[in-house]
Amino acid sequence: TDFELPQDVGFPAGDDGTVTFVLQIHYDNPLLQAYVDSGGFDVLYTEDACEHSAGTLKMGDIAGIAIPPGEEAYEHIADCPGSQTQSWSEKNVIGTWLHAHELGTRLWSEHVRGGEVIGELGRADPFSFDNQAYVPLETTSFMPGDGLRTHCIYDSTGKTETTYGGEATQDEMCINFLLYYP
Repeated sequence: TDFELPQDVGFPAGDDGTVTFVLQIHYDNPLLQAYVDSGGFDVLYTEDACEHSAGTLKMGDIAGIAIPPGEEAYEHIADCPGSQTQSWSEKNVIGTWLHAHELGTRLWSEHVRGGEVIGELGRADPFSFDNQAYVPLETTSFMPGDGLRTHCIYDSTGKTETTYGGEATQDEMCINFLLYYP
């Protein structure tokens, strides 16, 4: 679906008249069938700075993941405790992109304040590796000292060896990319 930033929010771009824009797309075509991408996107820009600058936060785990083989619903929890965010300023979270690889089946993130879960910042249930994108959220204040606990459920019933965290598609991840301002 379309994802639009709030009217007064934008990503700063360019320095001294130079603008660089990078778009990363991953394709998986194991059968090597001919395919023409008919997708597209619009980038809207202005010479006038927006009131608020947007940013992204990557919160989760890769290196600590070890999924045993033969598990139908193995849970890995990536915890970012409030002690790690004490020095942050308040952030208005407006989008979430929960990310895992091919074994991921359900993902969600709990927003933790003062040791208590106060809500969710994203849920992908079911999760589809083939259909990942930012999902808009009701604007939620993430305060200094708040934590994020991301739950990733994996199905490793087709595996005969442990699957570890890593960059490759055959490896796994447990991440929530949060879109926020300012």
